[in-house]
Amino acid sequence: MSRKDILQSLESSPFKGPALPDFNFGVKNPTNLLERFIASAKASASHILDENAVQNLAAKYHRVINLSNQIEYQGQTLEGIQSPYELNDIDLLIMDGVFGVAENGAIWVGTDSLPFRVLPFIAEHLVICIKKENLVANMHDAYAKIQSDDYGFGVFIAGPSKTADIEQSLVIGAQGPRSLGILF
Repeated sequence: MSRKDILQSLESSPFKGPALPDFNFGVKNPTNLLERFIASAKASASHILDENAVQNLAAKYHRVINLSNQIEYQGQTLEGIQSPYELNDIDLLIMDGVFGVAENGAIWVGTDSLPFRVLPFIAEHLVICIKKENLVANMHDAYAKIQSDDYGFGVFIAGPSKTADIEQSLVIGAQGPRSLGILF
């Protein structure tokens, strides 16, 4: 019996399996996205900040880079920086996020706000500014949003860097910033 014959006999079979499940995981009525995002972000050890808190935080540090258009703070610029190796001593980076995910408190950061991809990972402390209206309910909605836009590089950031791999001790800031602040 050929492959074609087998497939035809299967198609003509009276047995029909169960209907496939609905894989549309998008939230039909997204309510309280802001509250859900804040709760998730706090659960991942992020801090929700207001503009005064960011200003006070920035005043405590020596090298502050502000890439955000949403907060007025005259930090150092990246002008004249030729290599990411020159960025090894950033105390605080303030930058914009594209959108946030209420399900897990993650923020999508794309290449348009990253002149050097390494920036959010080498700064000691990170503040990401995001607009409240740019929240999605879950990662399914987030991936759908990413696919509709053109990003050469992007990353989800949720909470400060942490690991418990080293002798089963929690280490904050092991592979990235020691703190993550979020400003709406």
